[in-house]
Amino acid sequence: MTKQISANNRIILFFLFLIVVLGLWIFTHSVYVFYFLFLVGFIFSAKGFYRIWKAEKIINQICAVLQKYSKDSISENYGNLYEEMTKLHYAEVWKNFERTLLKSATEGVMMTQDPEIFYNDQTMLDDMPLNLFRSMPGIFTGLGLLGTFAGISAGISGLDFGNVEAMKKGIEVLLKGTDTAFLTSVVGIILALVYSIVNSFVYRPYAQKLSTLINQFCNLFPVKSIEEFLSRQAEQAEEQTNAIRELNGDLVGQLGELFEKLIQSIDVSLKNNLAESFSHTLEPVFQNLNQSIDKLGSSAGDTLSKSIEQGAGDQIQGLL
Repeated sequence: MTKQISANNRIILFFLFLIVVLGLWIFTHSVYVFYFLFLVGFIFSAKGFYRIWKAEKIINQICAVLQKYSKDSISENYGNLYEEMTKLHYAEVWKNFERTLLKSATEGVMMTQDPEIFYNDQTMLDDMPLNLFRSMPGIFTGLGLLGTFAGISAGISGLDFGNVEAMKKGIEVLLKGTDTAFLTSVVGIILALVYSIVNSFVYRPYAQKLSTLINQFCNLFPVKSIEEFLSRQAEQAEEQTNAIRELNGDLVGQLGELFEKLIQSIDVSLKNNLAESFSHTLEPVFQNLNQSIDKLGSSAGDTLSKSIEQGAGDQIQGLL
């Protein structure tokens, strides 16, 4: 934004300078003022073409760096590419473009915006007032015509139709001024033609190189909008969710079977252990208990028999 404001300020200063020079012509009526404007316009155009030629050379360097990488290897070598691009001119342009790239582990590095948004005349020729530069052929031609009409009007204003001798001298001055005035048109047209020829040899190759650079970016990074990327991410998330649900279902089923087998195994083992424990621990107790009961029964029977016999004997003796 600051650079764009600076370019606009240059345009304003140029037109202010043009107004001052034309004001100078009004006071001096000298056609050489227009020649001075031609010289200023020629120097401005030469500097612009030099700037374009320099930008083309830098674009060649960027293209040479991009040619080292391919779409298949860019994911692994992206760090090297980033480092090389930041060392070249237009590093800020690259950083702005790089912020729009998406890095995916499955799909690699992708573009979300057209690289032409970042690599264009405004960014590559940021220190040039491009609108003024592109208008130079028309400016040269317009200055030539303006100089012609200004010279003719100055000659006509010097005619004195009331005096024949003065009118003859005025006509001679007018004819001489007309030659000079028409020469400004010739100079303006020649400069416009020279501009067009140089433009075809300087700007056109630059534009072709810039187009090549854009194509290299498109070949290196697949184009995918943010909406497409987010949609793909949502689809992948849904697929992962479904896979996790299926996995959970399988795990639950497998764990249920495992627990059921484990419970059955524990039940059988517990029963066997209890039976064995009872057989080894309680069987001697029951045997001892049975022996005690048998002894108790035998002792009680003997005592009862003796009591009965003794009681019966006593009864018999009483009867006798």
